[in-house]
Amino acid sequence: AAKAGQSKATPATAAMAKSDSGVGRKLLLKSEREKCWHARDAYWACLESGRESGTGKANKCSKELAEFHNACPRQWIDHFVRKREYDLFKEKIEKGEASDKDIKSHMTFSIPKEARSGPA
Repeated sequence: AAKAGQSKATPATAAMAKSDSGVGRKLLLKSEREKCWHARDAYWACLESGRESGTGKANKCSKELAEFHNACPRQWIDHFVRKREYDLFKEKIEKGEASDKDIKSHMTFSIPKEARSGPA
């Protein structure tokens, strides 16, 4: 039992105290969030440059993907990947470039394997 003036540890505070690196905590420090966003943006930029040149983006961006996975919590990665895929899909729709196949595949969307599993 907690003494008067002391507060009990809640599951959230216990999870936050679990690790200094952000892993296992629900909330990230500002510096950790910025590191994650920077890693995400670097990975997206690499993918975009691969899309433009037609090169093998999975191998070319492995360093950026590894940093993305090291800097961000798994739930954030899943969210960012889904949002990016949706934004690319939406852009195709707006330009009138989406085919029936694109629409059907987006309806059964899943996270791409390389983004889901991390670097090899």
